[in-house]
Amino acid sequence: MRTPQERIADAMARGAIDCGELGDGWLLFPLFVNDDRFSAELPVLVRAAYDAAT
Repeated sequence: MRTPQERIADAMARGAIDCGELGDGWLLFPLFVNDDRFSAELPVLVRAAYDAAT
């Protein structure tokens, strides 16, 4: 997902993976791992990605 700059450092600290080869702000969120670290905030992440794209 394309992620706003102010959220990148926190997301990466929690396990998001930089996908800079796609462009600035693109991160891979491991949503379906055993610890569910991003599952609870999936709606917030998707909305932030949408807002960043528009």
